[in-house]
Amino acid sequence: MSTRPPAAEELLALWRSQGRVASVCVEDGRDPACWTAALTELVGPPPAADPPLPHLHPVDLPDFLLQHRRRQGRPGPHTQRLRALDLRGNVHHLKAVYDWSLNGQGLPQRLVGMLMDETDSVERHREQRQASDELSSLIRMAGLSVWRLDLVTRLIDFNEVGYRLLNLTPEPGGVPLSRVRAMVHEDDLDAVMGGAEEAVRSGGIVDVMARYDAGGGRWRHMLTRRVVRRGDDGVPLALLGVSLDLSELQQERARSLALLDRMQLVAEAIGMGFWWRNLDAGTLEWDERMFRLHHRDPREGTPSLDEFLIRHVHPLDRDLLVQRQARHIADWPEASELTFRIQGPDGQPRWVQSWTRRLWRDGQRLSFGMHVDVTAEREAQALVERERERDRFAIDAAGVGVWEITFRPRATHWNRAMHALFGADPAAGLTPEAAARAALEPSVLATITAALQECRRGGLPFRVEHEVRWPDGTRRWLLSTGRLQRDAAGEPLTISGVAVDITERRHAEQLARERDRAEQASLAKSDLMARVSHELRTPMNAVLGFTELMALDTLSPPQRERLSRIRAAGSHLLALIDDLLSLSRAEADTGAPRLEPVRLPEVLGLARLWVAGLAQSRGITLLADEAGAQLAWVRAERRRLGQVLTNLLSNAIKYNRTGGRVWLSLVQGTLDGAPAWGLAVRDEGRGLSAEQRLRLFEPFNRLGAEREGIPGTGIGLSIVRQLVEEMHGRLDVDSQPGQGSVFTVWLPVAEAVAPAAEPPTAVVARPASPVAAQRACRVLYVEDNAVNVMLLEQMLSLQPGYELRCAEDGAQGLALAAHWQPELVLLDMQLPDVHGLELMPRLRALPGMANARYVALSANAMPQDIAAAHAAGFDAYWTKPLDVQQFHRGLAEQAARLPGVG
Repeated sequence: MSTRPPAAEELLALWRSQGRVASVCVEDGRDPACWTAALTELVGPPPAADPPLPHLHPVDLPDFLLQHRRRQGRPGPHTQRLRALDLRGNVHHLKAVYDWSLNGQGLPQRLVGMLMDETDSVERHREQRQASDELSSLIRMAGLSVWRLDLVTRLIDFNEVGYRLLNLTPEPGGVPLSRVRAMVHEDDLDAVMGGAEEAVRSGGIVDVMARYDAGGGRWRHMLTRRVVRRGDDGVPLALLGVSLDLSELQQERARSLALLDRMQLVAEAIGMGFWWRNLDAGTLEWDERMFRLHHRDPREGTPSLDEFLIRHVHPLDRDLLVQRQARHIADWPEASELTFRIQGPDGQPRWVQSWTRRLWRDGQRLSFGMHVDVTAEREAQALVERERERDRFAIDAAGVGVWEITFRPRATHWNRAMHALFGADPAAGLTPEAAARAALEPSVLATITAALQECRRGGLPFRVEHEVRWPDGTRRWLLSTGRLQRDAAGEPLTISGVAVDITERRHAEQLARERDRAEQASLAKSDLMARVSHELRTPMNAVLGFTELMALDTLSPPQRERLSRIRAAGSHLLALIDDLLSLSRAEADTGAPRLEPVRLPEVLGLARLWVAGLAQSRGITLLADEAGAQLAWVRAERRRLGQVLTNLLSNAIKYNRTGGRVWLSLVQGTLDGAPAWGLAVRDEGRGLSAEQRLRLFEPFNRLGAEREGIPGTGIGLSIVRQLVEEMHGRLDVDSQPGQGSVFTVWLPVAEAVAPAAEPPTAVVARPASPVAAQRACRVLYVEDNAVNVMLLEQMLSLQPGYELRCAEDGAQGLALAAHWQPELVLLDMQLPDVHGLELMPRLRALPGMANARYVALSANAMPQDIAAAHAAGFDAYWTKPLDVQQFHRGLAEQAARLPGVG
């Protein structure tokens, strides 16, 4: 083997064989003798100009001359891209690579370079970029949402259409998957999640139809197709998909799905086989699909033309192929198409569609093409005709009107159902125009005409809801939609569309509006009940407060009996006010509960704290058996669940025996066949008979408890059952006379959304009495009601260790606090000049008032009022009427938290 390195001429010839390349050499700035034939072939004869480069494009000439002068005095290789015009005016994209050498004086002496024609690659890149831009435009025009879900980061990124459809704001890397799935309709969420899992598991394409929240109570129907992408190691990396908004096509959904199934079956039956042939070299190649299509073992190799005709082509078409093959070899046409039959493995013929492309290359005849089995297509043609007949029948039977307006010539066509929608008899011979004039009011006809003209001029979709009047006086509502069709020249050709009867929908919308008005009235009623509750609680505060104070006085037995009757009646009236307010809130809360995963330990702990004072006052022991509670999650609304548990615990305490016990426990079970958690409240009370259990949920039915002096109104359990059912749960009752009762709330299990954590342990500390205080605790009471002020003064006089001052409005309260600096501030919320929520931060901002304790005193008992006070920074919220003993305990607890007091 020779070790001689290749000559430069050999390398240049090899390089030139890969494309249009030429060399150039310039001595002393210009030397046309070095202008090679290859250079002339590439760009034309040498120009008589300095620098001696060819026919530069006028746009590139100034920059090229500037760069050329800058580099002329610098030796070494240089690269520059430019455009040149040949003698025919064609533009060539050139890449120039050259090197300057200098003489002894440092002046440019010799230029050696190469010119490469990159026109083909530049044009291909331009075409590819244009094709990509056109594809993006087509995707936007088609309204396709294209997305990618990163299975590692759980972020999903959409194209512009996707973000717009879901009303989402693009974020770097995409938006969290949880945010998108939170928009999915509750009934469709399992299908969406299952579709993603199926795509990852199977590796195939998975379609899911689901509804997404479009705001305003509307849902967007999206058809989504997804497929998994894996890494080189086979690990799933991402889901890719496209989504199409089909909201306006739901009436056609069943038919579309059926057509899609048929299309998929046809697509699976189609197989394409590719082949290529060199006629002069006598070679023929088949791909793998060709062997399968013609049922030939690949180990037999590609057949010759004679063998193919004899063995594979059906005898009835063999002569046809022989004749066409001879004619094509003689004429060698550029392209041809043919449908013929082959022999199937079962002896039955199958149809094959063949496309052939022919060309000459290097003096040889080359051909290539593909075969497709179109047997199913042939058979489907007859089926399609039958389907069309059935579709036309179905459209007529469903009462869908089909209409079309042609412009050349001007004519209107209706199907039979369209005539029926306008109350016209198709057999009567009435034209569509006459039927429309008879059924439409002039103003409606003018509106439809204007919409049709706008559709024709601007190409906008036609959509009009209008009323029609039948000859018998019946009035119906129709929805007419249509679309403009243009001819090849872009001129309007037809407007075609459909019309459907939407009378029932219009009636439903009217009923919905009436229901909304009823709901607004219910909300107004609830607001009224809240105001009434506030107004009733204010005098009840005085009635019950002074009653408790009088009970501390020395009274005769008859007086004490009368006083107890007053106190019992007042307590019953207060309980009735509270329960009526709860019932009013439950009725006003007509919206579906916002169900979410709720961690039970937190709700159970709060419920026990809420009833701890009631249990202590009645000598009841609260016990908890919460085995497994740390892992217990249910699907519920946190606020309603807390209300349910508090009510059940309060009943268990009130209806218990003296010194009894109440158990709160968790059990596992099922609800409608699905896993569920049961929250059981068990007491040691008197229990219920079978007859009492039947009437347990009747509002205001106390079942005889009023005769035993048990407080209550008898509507709490009605509210509890309503709230549980709204959360898709179940309330079970198990009770026997003398054996107590067990109320169990069953709720579906939910998947945990955060790592489980131990709930805080509630420690109830008994504060020290201010009697032993080092000094008196300064208390400021801001209240505009003189009776309430008198009541609190007398209540506080029973407890030494406090110094009280009062203000009748916010301005006096601020002035008094500024110079006296109280340590404990009691604020009424409804002051004549300012609301308590606004006054509290102004008091806290005064010098020396930042560490004071602030307690809200109000007749407003609504949960949102209490929550707002705590959110504003109040240390406690006490509702009127005030209980004397609870007031003293609460006062002591607040005072104990003050520095230097207690």
